[in-house]
Amino acid sequence: MSAARTNIALLPSLCRLALLCTGLASAQENAAPAESATNDASIKGLKNARVISLAIPAPRGQILDREGEPLAQNRVSYQVALQFPQFEEATQDYVVDWAKKRISELKILLPKSSDKTDAELWAHYKDRRWLPLYLSGFLTSTAAAEISQKIGKRDDLILVPVYSRYYPEGSLASHIIGYTGSAGKLPTGPINFNDPLWEPTEGKSGLELLYDKQLAGTPGMKRILYNNDGVKLLEETIRRPIAGGNVVTTLNKRWQTRAEKVLKEGCQRGAMVVLDVTTGEVLVMASRPSFDLMEFVGGISNTRFKELNEDPAAPLFARAFAAQYPPASTFKAVVGAAAMQAGTIGENTAIYAPAFLQFPGHKVRNASGREEGSIAIKYAMARSCNTWFAQVGINT
Repeated sequence: MSAARTNIALLPSLCRLALLCTGLASAQENAAPAESATNDASIKGLKNARVISLAIPAPRGQILDREGEPLAQNRVSYQVALQFPQFEEATQDYVVDWAKKRISELKILLPKSSDKTDAELWAHYKDRRWLPLYLSGFLTSTAAAEISQKIGKRDDLILVPVYSRYYPEGSLASHIIGYTGSAGKLPTGPINFNDPLWEPTEGKSGLELLYDKQLAGTPGMKRILYNNDGVKLLEETIRRPIAGGNVVTTLNKRWQTRAEKVLKEGCQRGAMVVLDVTTGEVLVMASRPSFDLMEFVGGISNTRFKELNEDPAAPLFARAFAAQYPPASTFKAVVGAAAMQAGTIGENTAIYAPAFLQFPGHKVRNASGREEGSIAIKYAMARSCNTWFAQVGINT
């Protein structure tokens, strides 16, 4: 594989991300109209006013085949989140009840949404209520549109756009491409400068891991100002994220697709590799069985990962490059070339090849089961004659 770093344009959707941010600072220059000035953040230290600065995770670079066809890229997904309002002197019981009621409503619409403990709900309100509390995994645009229609224009249950990894071919070259996972859970407790807007990801296997630094990109920064009532007064992007570089492989996507189809039709377990004998480039590297990379986007469940890991067919095992196999007849070319280079044989040297050779505790037989007679290297290669190459190897 070869890697080349290039800058790619930011996803247009980034400019539309309505995302929240963190910190503490004076905000007099951004004050609201005069009639509400007494409620704005200022050096008087109103406890609920905030200037929040958060990191915008950068979109990862793409992984491409030799012709620029995408094997791994990004798309904008959505997560459902709970957005707390600013309550006046709210008690813990009140806040928790308010949140659990909305989580129960979401469960009806999205059964796989997360559950939160009373302690988690109160902690988030107490320390991080300006930021959304994520309750779902990644939703596609279609799924998000359905949820949005059901939620309506609520300001307590919201859809937050985020970047997510996308593998357009599913399981194609899955062992080579690898997958990403969370680089760490979102922080809890008081909001700190440069906390991430959503969980950043990192490479966990394959090229995603090997070239993680090149693919990762550079985070941006967003700043938002809130007054004492939790009203947003200002939102601005201080620094736009820079997308990661692309990794260009030597794989041929069309050939890889064909190879995996052949393996699927012809065997339960196997591998196929195609090399360019002139350059040594890997054009195809296929393993069967494989796995769907999209299962890992947003985090695979422990149950599902255990199923894959304990499957007797070992779908997570990359047979094409992680397994060990005897070289078999492919090594005869090495033996023949070495013998000729050493002067043990010439192009027309004839050597008698019996049906078998007996060694202590071992017998070498010809695949045909017959003797091949006195033959030179060209015919020995064509017949893949075991006894001929065994003798030449010993003599060399």
